[in-house]
Amino acid sequence: MARIVVAGVGALLAAAATIPSGPARAETGKSFEVAATIQRGCLIEGPGAGSGAFGHLDFGTVSAFTSGMRSASVTSNQTITLRCTPETDLHMSVDAGTHLSGGVRNLQRGSDVAGRIGYTLYSNAGYTDVIAPGASIGITVDATNYTDIRLPIFGRLTLSGLRPAGVYGDVLTVTLSW
Repeated sequence: MARIVVAGVGALLAAAATIPSGPARAETGKSFEVAATIQRGCLIEGPGAGSGAFGHLDFGTVSAFTSGMRSASVTSNQTITLRCTPETDLHMSVDAGTHLSGGVRNLQRGSDVAGRIGYTLYSNAGYTDVIAPGASIGITVDATNYTDIRLPIFGRLTLSGLRPAGVYGDVLTVTLSW
């Protein structure tokens, strides 16, 4: 048995009467947002990255009779490529090394504690800003260096001309943070 609902048909007819005649119109312009977040950070790569060796501070090979000041920098011997997003807040610290004595870092030949050669680290090529053991040094990261950042580690020592021949060394740990 079929049932006819008149009220429903009337509502349908009333709705049909309000539909405008002509082509249907739809809103064609709406906007939506697109976003990406780039986090600041650094990438350490190159042959030194896997071994943990960032480079060497090499004062060179000299005669046992050489005296005077010798200088060296890690920037020319850096074995890593350090890249950071521009404006990253990059910091470096260098520990005391393995032969610190009396607040002075030292090169040492084998186990010869008496034959140490004291040296000082600096964070600038003018040798005016000392890098104290464990001190945090800010490194500028900007549009000119962000793809190849050089660690600002410069060293100086003074030779007396009275040292036994041999290889003098120390091992320092550099910590980078951002």
